[in-house]
Amino acid sequence: MQSTKILKTLNPEESVFTLDEMTIAVANKKKRRAVKKMDFNCFVLDRDEKNDELATFLTHLQSIKSDLVDGTRFQIVYRYLDHWSTMDVQIKSGKLSFYLFDAANDIPKLLSAMTIINNIFPDAILSFTAPSIQHDRQDCATFAFDAACRLAKISELHSKIGKIDANQPIGPFKNYNEYLKEMMQSEEGQGILDILADDKTLKSFRNSEGKFDLSLLLTVTNKLKYISSLAFPVEFAPLMRNAQSFQILGKIFNLPGYENAKGNDTQLLQDYVKARTTTIEVPVDPYADPAFMDDDEGSKNINSGIVSKRSHIKNKANLFLKDLDEKSYAEIIENRQGLKQLATFLQKKTTADISLSKAHSHLLYKQVDETKAQEKVAAKLDKKSMCVIC
Repeated sequence: MQSTKILKTLNPEESVFTLDEMTIAVANKKKRRAVKKMDFNCFVLDRDEKNDELATFLTHLQSIKSDLVDGTRFQIVYRYLDHWSTMDVQIKSGKLSFYLFDAANDIPKLLSAMTIINNIFPDAILSFTAPSIQHDRQDCATFAFDAACRLAKISELHSKIGKIDANQPIGPFKNYNEYLKEMMQSEEGQGILDILADDKTLKSFRNSEGKFDLSLLLTVTNKLKYISSLAFPVEFAPLMRNAQSFQILGKIFNLPGYENAKGNDTQLLQDYVKARTTTIEVPVDPYADPAFMDDDEGSKNINSGIVSKRSHIKNKANLFLKDLDEKSYAEIIENRQGLKQLATFLQKKTTADISLSKAHSHLLYKQVDETKAQEKVAAKLDKKSMCVIC
């Protein structure tokens, strides 16, 4: 039985992703990666005032972390109010490492997530990148999904992040943390603190006057490692491919070694952007949505990569949905938070020394073997889309 409710709203022209739509998009990506013998351990979480699923997930993770297979790694796409963002998590030698990537540089929502993480995992390694590549106000879901997909393809991501120099100047400030400290004491920073003070998930960090306590916030920011996109290794280049600013893209194109940087598996970064460059008329209306901040009025070239990516994601998800029966669909939605899948990462005495990719290949779907007979079986499974999230 088709999920007609989702099919009606999974519109490639619509930038918004509902929670169920994101879940289906992620499930489809898991299926497609599994057929290629690739892992995509991605969970979908929602944060709101009544039920902060990120806090619930992390609390559960804390209770089982010592029992997880060393090297366990997964991605989370999460929605906080109206904004989607991404994080990549790894458990290595009993240590948690979090890498947050927020395309829009939504500081209040980033700091909220970081504070929750720090509250539950005070010894965790916290790194983040906020490259401001999203300039419109509606495609955060597509940026978050695409970032999760690209991060999952970077092997030893957290080790590579650890080798990047974070002490790079930000304007007149010696590094991002110094900038953040100074900014938080400005008028703009006070606005951010006011937003955080209204965040009910962070009520324990308010002072007696109900204000968000800056000193408590700084205990978190002092631990942060900000990874500038200008310090990205060439391997990270696809994370920047859909930037909605040619000013930013120009800086990326000119980074040392980036002349051969990839935009995707088949195109160089510059070719990827060129193929998706279109011309629009920027409205003169001063109250119009400033979709591309570094453009003036008139005819302007824009990178429409994120729009193409959104259409691609939703069209593929619609094909996936067509063959899902009601039971399979319900299981996918029910298990979107990943708590059930986390249990499959638990060590077993007989498999503790086996790599995660081999020991737990059954997590997502039956692996497609290289024999011709099993390839035929895989093809049939792909046509029928009988796979469901474990």
